[in-house]
Amino acid sequence: MSTSSGHHIYCGSAHMTHFAGNWGFKQEDIVVLTDDSRDSKRLPTKANIMGAMKWLVKGAKAHDSLFFHCE
Repeated sequence: MSTSSGHHIYCGSAHMTHFAGNWGFKQEDIVVLTDDSRDSKRLPTKANIMGAMKWLVKGAKAHDSLFFHCE
């Protein structure tokens, strides 16, 4: 699947980044929030999830592919 442009947020395990790469998302267009992150900005807190969702839709245009998954 190819995308014209897109962003991806995943809350869960980091293995999803490889899966998202198979969909045509670039690594820099993926945000992963995990409980085991050492970076407090990458923990799945309410504030971080809300911030990531704002990042997800910022600048979105028609035909962009946006993906959000949380487990």
